[in-house]
Amino acid sequence: MGRIDIKKRPMKKVYQRNGSRNHRLQMLCSISQQLNQEISVNGVVYVAVESIWQTPDIDFVAVLLGEDELGPFRYEGVRGVDDPLALLGQQCNLPLWGVLAQALVHHPQDQAPDYLIVKDIGEEARPQPDEFPWRSRTGSLLIIPLRHIGKTLGAIVIGSRTPNYLSNGALCNYFYTVAGFTTIAIQEAQTRQQSNRWVQHLISLQAFTRTIMRTRQAGNVLALLNDELVDLFGDVQIRIFLVDFPPDEGANALSVPPFTEEIRRGGPALQLCAAPPPNEEERRALWSPELMKLIRWVLAAEQPLFFNPTDPLDESTDLYYRSNGKGVLIPIGEEKATGVIYISAPNRVAPFEESDLIVMRTIANSAAIALDNIQLYQKLEQKIGVSPSPDKWDQAGVT
Repeated sequence: MGRIDIKKRPMKKVYQRNGSRNHRLQMLCSISQQLNQEISVNGVVYVAVESIWQTPDIDFVAVLLGEDELGPFRYEGVRGVDDPLALLGQQCNLPLWGVLAQALVHHPQDQAPDYLIVKDIGEEARPQPDEFPWRSRTGSLLIIPLRHIGKTLGAIVIGSRTPNYLSNGALCNYFYTVAGFTTIAIQEAQTRQQSNRWVQHLISLQAFTRTIMRTRQAGNVLALLNDELVDLFGDVQIRIFLVDFPPDEGANALSVPPFTEEIRRGGPALQLCAAPPPNEEERRALWSPELMKLIRWVLAAEQPLFFNPTDPLDESTDLYYRSNGKGVLIPIGEEKATGVIYISAPNRVAPFEESDLIVMRTIANSAAIALDNIQLYQKLEQKIGVSPSPDKWDQAGVT
């Protein structure tokens, strides 16, 4: 039999290719095992970034997370930049003409891979320098959106200084698989985080309800209301508007601890309760005709309203259809609103959503019942001259 001539060079390439495939399969198994645990969102991002960063000839990796398809997005994990800690938590530039926006709004059909490749940054002249100012000006770029059941959670941005390096189909599929694992793990981590948050909210609400129902002064009710919202939602500004609160009762019950101020404009008198007192600029904003119009609408409709504190409160009807915002107006009471809670959190990373309204409205309704009980108690005391303790209000006819 004749000898088979096997060229060493092609076989070497075959061995290298098979070795790369085996290594990637092993990496995918390791990544899957690490993500198939109860870890936080930060832990998921760390695993994803480190696994991609270990790939040869990858010069930078960034994981962006946000709340909507068009952002805003923030850097949650970064490798390959001069000062990654300075970039973490910062908002990513998202121009509508940029490659990131193009990758996010493009939804491929027929199970096609969902990513965008810039084969040669220098030749294609994209992305623009201000879109990712920390990246290399040459090489190739890969952007993979993180989507789960139609919802965009963020994106992974991968870069190499070698042109056309990221146009390799096998390498892109590997990164695409890593992104798929990451997306599912982030969604699961967020769900666990939300569940834990709800448990803590329920525990806090139970204690709040027991305490506020035993309170006999309106000022203390409002102080408890303010403290509970701050404890649950963090760095928020709370302002409370009450409708037609009796002046004599307001002078005694509301001047301490909150500051109060009354105004009549286009409807029933509104009494502002705030602690500490607002400065002159905030007073003008709180009493602005635009905000007063929204507060009157919330009182009449007895429905909450989302807004963004940094946006102008014009006459646009978009506000009445918003499903989230970093500010919210909550009616106090359900059948007949006795006031409105103004909540503003311009520095909050994620906006308030419908799920937050459940907690906010529970707190507001508890406060409304407590205020009604106080007024009934005062009327009962004046009428029959009794002074029952809160434990015996039900025996005295106050429910």
